[in-house]
Amino acid sequence: MRGEGTKELTAFAPYNVTSQDIPEGITKIGNGAFKYTTSLKSVSIPNSVTSIGDNAFESSGITSVHLPNSVTHIGERAFYASQLSATLTIPTTVTEIGEKAFGYCSKLSKVLYNAISAEYYRSLSIGIFSSSSVNTIIIGNEVQKIPAYAFSKTDNIETITIPESVTYIGEYAFMNCNLLTEVNYNATNVLYCGNDPFTGLTTFNIGNNVQTLPDYICADTKITSINIPNSVTSIGSLAFGSCKELTSVIIPNSVTSIGSSAFTGCSNLTSITLPNSIETIESHTFDNSGLTSIIIPESVTSIGIYAFYHCTNLTHVTMGNSVTSIGSYAFSGCTDLSVIYCYATTPPSLYSNPPFTNVTTSDVNLRVPASATSAYQAADIWKDFNISAIEDVIYTIQVAANNTDYGVAVISGDGNFASGETATATATPNTGYAFVNWTENGEVVSTSAEYGFIVTANRQLVANFEHEYQITAEVAPEDAGVVSGQGAYIHGNTVILTANPNEGYFFVNFTENGTEVSNSARYEFTATEPRSLVANFDIYRYDINVAASPAEYGTVTGSGTYDYGALVSLTADANEGYSFTNWTENGDVVSTDETYSFRAYNPRNLVANFVVGYTIDLTCPEGGTVTGGGIYAEGTNLTVSAAAFEGYTFRNWTENGEVVSTDAEYNFTVNSDRDLVAN
Repeated sequence: MRGEGTKELTAFAPYNVTSQDIPEGITKIGNGAFKYTTSLKSVSIPNSVTSIGDNAFESSGITSVHLPNSVTHIGERAFYASQLSATLTIPTTVTEIGEKAFGYCSKLSKVLYNAISAEYYRSLSIGIFSSSSVNTIIIGNEVQKIPAYAFSKTDNIETITIPESVTYIGEYAFMNCNLLTEVNYNATNVLYCGNDPFTGLTTFNIGNNVQTLPDYICADTKITSINIPNSVTSIGSLAFGSCKELTSVIIPNSVTSIGSSAFTGCSNLTSITLPNSIETIESHTFDNSGLTSIIIPESVTSIGIYAFYHCTNLTHVTMGNSVTSIGSYAFSGCTDLSVIYCYATTPPSLYSNPPFTNVTTSDVNLRVPASATSAYQAADIWKDFNISAIEDVIYTIQVAANNTDYGVAVISGDGNFASGETATATATPNTGYAFVNWTENGEVVSTSAEYGFIVTANRQLVANFEHEYQITAEVAPEDAGVVSGQGAYIHGNTVILTANPNEGYFFVNFTENGTEVSNSARYEFTATEPRSLVANFDIYRYDINVAASPAEYGTVTGSGTYDYGALVSLTADANEGYSFTNWTENGDVVSTDETYSFRAYNPRNLVANFVVGYTIDLTCPEGGTVTGGGIYAEGTNLTVSAAAFEGYTFRNWTENGEVVSTDAEYNFTVNSDRDLVAN
């Protein structure tokens, strides 16, 4: 160790050390301080350390490390290619993490990531744990920021849960996580999401408290379906861009905005239900998608540029009577377009670049209100369509509940509507039940309890209700962890409870009425009744073994089993005629203090070493004081001191009447009993 007395541990020379207690007061572990110390198995980092430098433990042999809550900075490759194997906890206080800080840790499997708002510094597109063996990452419930590329190329994780607290997800945060197929997304209100945070994903479960689906959140994934709960109010730009396996989507009425390009490039998306709550279809929202028909609800007033560009399978379009403008190239390249129902009595204005380029408009039947046919026949571009009046037909809309004990279904007005009018079906569940969806001929048409639509035909709708159950999970002990996934669930829905231990604890099992129901921290089941579960955790405990060597030279106290983080105080007492020298672990000196204190973060086997001791007796007949007497090990370099009172002068040290020194501070090597007199 260089720089003793300073705050930085700058170097560590011995390469045969197996454990190391870093002294209290050190604030930084310097760059490369323990690099290549392959014999080092454990290290104790005090609460004074705030920074761990670049390469500090690279390629070292440490198997576990406790990062105290004082740490704010973890440098580049700080633990790269080390032998970490115990659960790793990144504390809440960390604000900076360097590139590949834990990369290539081939034995590390589980990480508790609690850093609330850390920045990840990198020059390459690889993550903190790239090419490691990590297969479980638990993101703590206080985490607000997931940095860009943070978990990219963490090859062995299969599922990840994003907690409600997260408000920032950086670009490519989980890119190239080749086995990651499922995300449980509970983030209530993400304010920023970078490009393509997840790739390769097939399942994206949205929690019931999620309010925003941010930009890019599912872009370029392999999801085939998505269930958007009624809590969601906005869908961001490119949120589902290029989801080429996605086939159908129902957007609930809670959604009031859908960002530009939200479903661009969804080439297999043939069906989407838009809510009667959005006012604008933004630019490029559905361009190059596989839609075959689209109903634009009454609430929409404008259709943005390129909104349905190159939807080559689109044949039928229905526009509500509120549409006033259609942007450039909105339907350009929709070569199969054959019928447009436009209920606007005034022809919507068209941008300077026509919305229908590369569409043979003369082959497209444009149905408009009878009172508006002449206006369309006189309007530029509209006049080129095959225009005819919408027949003045009255349609009947019938609604019913799947079970009248479960809830009530009603339709606005008397149930009879002229073609083009808006009907609103409303479903109200009874106590203990929940609305599920509206179906028509067995097909789901809406998941909103209030379903508004343009009437174009007779319809028979069924409001489906089901039992609603409360699923709760108590944590035991109370502060040992948290459980996500609790709440109200509809009968038949899938419940996913995830138990996340706090630092120092591990998950044991889920129990119900005292009986184990799962020993997996991710418990998935179907809601068929109310359930009150208990997530059981336990604290890590470590054996601290101590021994005296030789045993007859002294005694030791303090051995036992200690809870994680508990203060351990070991005491060595030498027998008469012997002297304590040091504490060792695996042959390496860890302390020279008779009382050795540390926190229990891993098992330890310590030895208190004693040697034959010699007695150094000091006397001063009069005129002063003496210090330094006691029992000392053979070979000890000892200094004894004499101090004269006022009016006296020190003369010499004598032994058996012989002068041995004339210095008040007498230094010698202990190799026998001695009886010294200060004169």
